[in-house]
Amino acid sequence: MKRFLTIFLLFNMLVAKSQAQTKTHPTLNVDSNSYCTELYRSGHSLMQGGGYDKAYDTLRLFVSHCTDISHDPDTWRVFPEITGSVQAKGEDKSRWDSYREWLKSVLYLSESDYYYCSDVSAILSTFQYFAGRGYDVNGLLAVSKYLIGSNRCPDLTQQLMKSWGPSRADQYHVWADSVTVDTNIYKVDTTLPSLDDLGLGILRGKAKVNSPVIGLHPHVLLDATADRNPFTANTAILVHTSSTTLIRVALYDMLGREVQTNGIGRVIEAGRHAIAIDGTKLDPGNYYARVSTSDNEVLTVKLSHIK
Repeated sequence: MKRFLTIFLLFNMLVAKSQAQTKTHPTLNVDSNSYCTELYRSGHSLMQGGGYDKAYDTLRLFVSHCTDISHDPDTWRVFPEITGSVQAKGEDKSRWDSYREWLKSVLYLSESDYYYCSDVSAILSTFQYFAGRGYDVNGLLAVSKYLIGSNRCPDLTQQLMKSWGPSRADQYHVWADSVTVDTNIYKVDTTLPSLDDLGLGILRGKAKVNSPVIGLHPHVLLDATADRNPFTANTAILVHTSSTTLIRVALYDMLGREVQTNGIGRVIEAGRHAIAIDGTKLDPGNYYARVSTSDNEVLTVKLSHIK
């Protein structure tokens, strides 16, 4: 449909930018950590050789593991490569949903604006498909509107501003045609959802997602308890949050050794959630579950594992 040309061009700009940066990727400032260096080189080599599935997994592991190394600041540069691997993976549209959830989970591994803006640019590209919405033009425009207003990413904002007016005009004309030309055809909905409707309230920043304020300090992590305690095979840590946040649960033995985690964490909305603890391979004894958020709030739950 010609009326949507501007919006299609916006999507294409985001994807083409990712693919172009994949082909001419600069050398990363990776540190002497041989594991991180090998992860990056392996993922980049897989992309160049067309091994997109393995490149996707390897480069995500690189970002998740190496971003918090203070002297390895350039992990943000691989987001275009990861987006390119998703784009090349085939016709399974649901891959964009899982990719978006991962991008949310790693959004605040770094405080760098370069990192944030590269992550958010990748999130924009995922609106090629959104579960329950399909090719989500309104979602793309809603996030674009927020980014233009916040102006945290000046270069990206300039690109979005160029397409914002024409995109909305295209939508209006399609809507007008649907009303005046044929009353039986689908009426185009041009209502923009909120970030929270899209599950993207986390874009506003840590401790800024509808967080109630007690005194001067926001409290996101309200409570953390054990589902079954003592437990034999499995239990869960029950967490209660006041807003969207990244939750990480790490289980430690009495010697302070980390014996189990939920990886880099999981983004959850406000409310009560259960995070599983697998006790099938644990020795009997006492453990501590450390529950932390992207806002650096921490609660500890003592657990007792019995046979």
